[in-house]
Amino acid sequence: MTKAKDRANRSGSDPIIVGNTRLETDSNNDLVVKDTSDNAKKVIASEVHVGTGSDKVILKRSSTDGKLQLQTTDGSSTSNSEVSGESGGSGGVTVQEEGSTLSTTATALNFVGSTVTASGTGATKTITISAGSGGTTTVYANIAAMVATSPSAGDQALVTANSGLYIFNGSGWYKIATVNTSPTLVSPASGTDVTLSSEGTATTIELVGADADEGTTLQYSYAVTSGSLTNGGGTTATITSSATSGGTYSALAPSTNTTNRFIKVTPSSNSDYAGNFSLIFSISDGTNAATTLQNFGLAFEVSGSLYFDGTGDYVEIADSDDWHFGTGDFTLEAWIWPNSFANGYNGIIAQWPQSGGNANNSFVLETVGTELDFYTVHGGTTVTNHTGSKTLDLYKWHHVVVQRSSGTIKSYINGIEDFSVSNNNNFNNPSSPLTVGGGVVGTGGSWNGYISNARIVKGTAVYTPTSPNAGSSASASYGMLQTPASLPSWGTTWTIETWIYITNSASYNTFFHGFGGTYNYIARVGNSIEVNGLGGYTTSGGGASVTWNLNQWYHVAVSCSSTSAKVFVDGVQVSSGTAASAPHSGGSGTLSMMAQGGNTWPTLGYMSDTRLVIGTSVYSGAFTPPSGPLTKTGGTYPSTTNVNTSFPAAHTYLLTNRTTSGTTIADDSDQNYTMVTSGSLTGSTTKPYSDYFTVPTSPLSPVTNTKLLVAKNPTPTAVTNGSYLFNANAENLLIADHADFAFGSGDWTIDFWFKFLAAPGSNNWFCNVGVDNSDSIQIYYLQSSNSLSFWDVGGVGSGGMVLTNFGSEVGQWHHVRFCRHGNNHYIFLNGNCTNSSGSIITTGQSWTRSYTHAPATNKLRIAGYGSGNYGWDNGMLMSDFRIVKGTAVSQSAAKFNLPTTPSTAVSGTVLLTAQNSTGNPTVDNSGTNKTITIGQGSPTVDTRKVELATIDESSTAYGLTFNGNTAFNLATPFENAGGGSVYFSGNSNNVLKTGSNADFTLGTGDFTIEGWVYLLSGSDNNGFWQVGGNNANGFGTNYTSSVSLVMAGATTLKLYGAGGEYQLGVANAAVANTWVHYAMTKTSSTIKIYKDGTQIYTRSDNTNYSGSYLGLGAAYGPGQTPNIYISNFRLVKGTAVYSGNFTAPTGNLTPTGGTYSSTTNVNTSIPSGHCSILTAMTSNSFADLSGNNHPITQVGDPIATKFMPY
Repeated sequence: MTKAKDRANRSGSDPIIVGNTRLETDSNNDLVVKDTSDNAKKVIASEVHVGTGSDKVILKRSSTDGKLQLQTTDGSSTSNSEVSGESGGSGGVTVQEEGSTLSTTATALNFVGSTVTASGTGATKTITISAGSGGTTTVYANIAAMVATSPSAGDQALVTANSGLYIFNGSGWYKIATVNTSPTLVSPASGTDVTLSSEGTATTIELVGADADEGTTLQYSYAVTSGSLTNGGGTTATITSSATSGGTYSALAPSTNTTNRFIKVTPSSNSDYAGNFSLIFSISDGTNAATTLQNFGLAFEVSGSLYFDGTGDYVEIADSDDWHFGTGDFTLEAWIWPNSFANGYNGIIAQWPQSGGNANNSFVLETVGTELDFYTVHGGTTVTNHTGSKTLDLYKWHHVVVQRSSGTIKSYINGIEDFSVSNNNNFNNPSSPLTVGGGVVGTGGSWNGYISNARIVKGTAVYTPTSPNAGSSASASYGMLQTPASLPSWGTTWTIETWIYITNSASYNTFFHGFGGTYNYIARVGNSIEVNGLGGYTTSGGGASVTWNLNQWYHVAVSCSSTSAKVFVDGVQVSSGTAASAPHSGGSGTLSMMAQGGNTWPTLGYMSDTRLVIGTSVYSGAFTPPSGPLTKTGGTYPSTTNVNTSFPAAHTYLLTNRTTSGTTIADDSDQNYTMVTSGSLTGSTTKPYSDYFTVPTSPLSPVTNTKLLVAKNPTPTAVTNGSYLFNANAENLLIADHADFAFGSGDWTIDFWFKFLAAPGSNNWFCNVGVDNSDSIQIYYLQSSNSLSFWDVGGVGSGGMVLTNFGSEVGQWHHVRFCRHGNNHYIFLNGNCTNSSGSIITTGQSWTRSYTHAPATNKLRIAGYGSGNYGWDNGMLMSDFRIVKGTAVSQSAAKFNLPTTPSTAVSGTVLLTAQNSTGNPTVDNSGTNKTITIGQGSPTVDTRKVELATIDESSTAYGLTFNGNTAFNLATPFENAGGGSVYFSGNSNNVLKTGSNADFTLGTGDFTIEGWVYLLSGSDNNGFWQVGGNNANGFGTNYTSSVSLVMAGATTLKLYGAGGEYQLGVANAAVANTWVHYAMTKTSSTIKIYKDGTQIYTRSDNTNYSGSYLGLGAAYGPGQTPNIYISNFRLVKGTAVYSGNFTAPTGNLTPTGGTYSSTTNVNTSIPSGHCSILTAMTSNSFADLSGNNHPITQVGDPIATKFMPY
């Protein structure tokens, strides 16, 4: 063996001899094994490799069944065959492929094919299988390169230009497949914005895609690319999928493939979970994918309201059996905001004749004075009047309900029962229209203010109230309740509260006395609440102003957080200060209620639901008082804003004055104190809580039996798609000559919408069909009488419709219709027909005349006289101008509901224009393809559309008529998730202000004052805001103590501060009717003013600002107020947020930053505590969101709205 190794290492041709066996090469250089006698010998090996590299065959014995195994390899994969001898002497072979035995034993193997060859003359045969001709696949860049070759039959080609696989059949190329193309996603288009339903209605998306690859099964999936499917602690939306649109939908997780192509996005109906997110949908063939990005928003857009000015404004709905309640149940409700009660009787919802006089079988829900009233006439003339006792405040939202349940009519104000009477009268069938905002004519009637979500439900009392179980302690003469002397120290965080009902007028009415000192008390003193010595806190100036009425319940609370004390009456913060020491700091003491002992300063009346909480400040800011009994851990509240309703029961040290009878007054806290009574004090069933229900916090929906639901819409309802603007005396459209504009003696109709942008200064024409007065049909405006006139061929220039009798002259869309039916003519304005003098009629006709309309030239001029000019110098918008020949759309004087959709080409329509908002003002949609030309000037298309203030969202969808100046408004009783603003009417002394606080004293340090302003109108010295005023009215006239942004004219601005008044210049004037961001910063000794992020003014400022008040909507004083909106007002004390020109915020501000598309020169990490106030950000309150909860006092009619700059 050693020799063999040695020889194997030698070069040369000598054979290798191992024992009697030698290895040598034959004449073909093949290795052979022979013995020394030249006889062939066996080779025993575990496997034999024939060939090299990828051209190799391996022979070996199978380890499992002992059969011969042949392996061929191409370098990357291996295939196996087995050949074995069979027993029985047959000598046959069994052929297996991948270990699977064929069904019969083989005695011969046949290899078939033109590329199979056999060789060998001896016992060994070689089978060769080659690719051969006609079996190759060649890659070509394009088809031209492929056909330029000389292929053989069976050749294949892959063309990369179209991913096509081709085969040559001997005479031509044929495409047999498309290889590995990317799928296409046809819809939905990428970048689509989807607003999800706030009522939980799902949005279904069908993913429409295709793939050219034969036999490909497409897979669908999605991923969240921005935002989140969970917000506010809950699920914003769930994603499910189905194979068909109406099939069963099952949950689908992100990045999970499915063959279902219908995707359903189901939003939450919980406004707390509102949010935005983006989903990218993918369609895949397993290799390639196509995608589409969809943006989803769940914003819970809330309702707006209707505004009524108190002088003939109301919405009218035709008489219907739906308002005939009979003796059954019903519900009338709405949110109301009164601006004035001066009308005496102010209608909310009524079925009462607006023509005046008494009404048989009618009803009206109204306010009488400051109280809610339900006034009915039944049985023909029998009057029943139900008036509540609760006072409705001006300039606040109130939810009001009157409903009948099983013969009892009850009213509710903000969910609290007001009156309850037995009334099963039969409300029969009056013929009057129903009105919203209209009442009893002759006694004032019309509403003055806002109404939102007015709903009528017939046959159902919607609300099921809860009756609270509570009592009180009554004192008819002197009476007092005391705790034991073991009441502990209160520490620095605590709350004491109670309900109080005063029946006696005295110099002092004591509520609480004690706290560890002889003269420590909380009491009513005249028209104030006085706090003396409560932990060292004493109200200044003798007390905080409060209007106390006898025989009325009030909720009183003092809440202290870490020595910071706030005093509330009926949830309104009336004073604040520092309670530096703990009441009963000595460790124990007694608390007296309703007197100070010895019949000193007693309160006669009732005290109920008195609670002392030590360790928790229950109220952090203005709140809604409890509507049901308090508990040891919270209570029942209509709203939990600024209320801690979940604190440990162990924190409640007193819960008393709830006993309904007897002289033993219980303590319901876990302390279970034995209370001490004296005098006449006794338990009573009298309580501050009425039956109540939880007021809805989101817009109403049409529940079962809803017959009317108006003023629910979040925006005005668009009626048309666009308009044409005419803005000059010589600016009009013309159709020069067409037979369609010769009306002959037949019927016809002309109708359109118009809106004046300013009061016209002369006579102006809407249209002229014909040439001159003798042969034309005309509609025009007479400036001297502010009226519309209508002219027929006979020369009747009549109508006299005074616009102000039908609404506002300027800024309101009006609908006009002029018809001929037979010889009767009818003229309409806003659905009302009038006679030739302009008086409304419902029967008869406007006038009668017989003639044949055959002009010398059949031309039509729109917005001008027949020969031209007499156009609209001050601006007029026209929409949906239509002429119908051969048909009178209105064939009587009956009133009709105004259109709620764009006009259409009814039978006989020969012209329909002024409908488009893009393109040219020459489009005819009548189907007759009229050629409209520019007659004079440059009329333009306009995006402004006819809009309705509201629609009926009940299933009946009644048509509405808007009387007077009734208009949609963005004021809302609901919280808009996106934010809001404050509207200032411009009326004198209507502002927002704060009390005096060091947070508003700017001193000499850095600061930032900023906010968004939408200017409607103003004049010199009208202020946007003032910080550092020196007067309790919130403002001041000292520019060394305060800094203000003030108007210097109709649009120009000035800085009031830095020791003087400084004009900002005409170039830096305010911009009307658009949101503008203003910021005032001071850094060191330099003050700068920015407008939309661009610096417009700077000067040196070394002023030591010493004032301590803040006001919005004025500057010098509350009497100089502009008509504006303000949003996102923020005062930052100690930090200049902006260091140079910046990009204005793109979202709401926060106490420490905000939303900006660019943070260049913007400090978005404002130090904690530097934000003094952040307000004008919510849609239904004036809350301070800085964290300081500064009380903001509304003076007059400012109102929160959902109008926003973003």
